[in-house]
Amino acid sequence: MRSASDRFCSPDYDKPYSSVTLPIELFSEKLPQALRNKVRLCRVFTIKAGERAPHQEIHRNSVQRLVSYRGIGAVNCAQPGGAGGTYTLHEIASPDLAETPDISGCWDVVPENTWHFPEARGAGQWFGVAFHSAPADAILDEYVPCK
Repeated sequence: MRSASDRFCSPDYDKPYSSVTLPIELFSEKLPQALRNKVRLCRVFTIKAGERAPHQEIHRNSVQRLVSYRGIGAVNCAQPGGAGGTYTLHEIASPDLAETPDISGCWDVVPENTWHFPEARGAGQWFGVAFHSAPADAILDEYVPCK
């Protein structure tokens, strides 16, 4: 059986962006008690080299903590509550590629009610994990195509 990573990296796999929700129970019991109510949804994604998500997104009621698992990417964020016009880029890399010795270069936080979109920045495919404060059955997601 092929792993998800093998499938997404296959030359036959032509989607520039893919995302899937994982059961939060995989993580919740391993989190410190103080974080368990702050992490209620987990989504993993992959973006092919040189590509970005096909949409801008906003989570009206959820803080998103985004971690680079493999590769280098960036999160482009507008001002919280602002329209999706002007973005600030924050590059993040997996621990083996991070330029800083601490984890600050491996993750980013997108405040609730903030338009944003991720993009792959390195030579290879980027894999990331997004942890949300809202649960899957209550998160208010909105998407608009990137221009």
